[in-house]
Amino acid sequence: MLVQTRRIKGDIFTAKDTLEIKLGGFDKTLVQNIVHTVELVSGPNVIHGNGANCGEYLHYKSTEDADDNDLVDYEFCTMDVDQEALGDSVIKVKIRYMSNAKEQEFEVATEAALEVTESDGTFDYPNIEDYFEYATSGEITLSWSEDVFS
Repeated sequence: MLVQTRRIKGDIFTAKDTLEIKLGGFDKTLVQNIVHTVELVSGPNVIHGNGANCGEYLHYKSTEDADDNDLVDYEFCTMDVDQEALGDSVIKVKIRYMSNAKEQEFEVATEAALEVTESDGTFDYPNIEDYFEYATSGEITLSWSEDVFS
């Protein structure tokens, strides 16, 4: 899945910016429950949402965004980001998702683990992290500076 990001609000005289995120190759019938985070490449730290740190995933869509089939269209969303200090922050937007196929694999593995548990009393629950997939945008630079009197 292709993740594209662009700044749609903000300027160099404020710490606050709004990013628009577009997912290319997204098919809402094949993927649901996409969460987003910021990956800091360089510069001052950046937080997103209402104070989430880099690496913390947030869900930027709501179940209220679902269509009549209870599917959410994640093709576009916006993310508020804030630089914590003056300077240039280079970031990437990263998404984590589980395709419907991977979700079915996880359910099958979980069912198999439950069957083993019932027979011998041990439970080797599958690691859900093994079923997530990730995609990352290119770099985007956020700038925050102060003007000087001349």
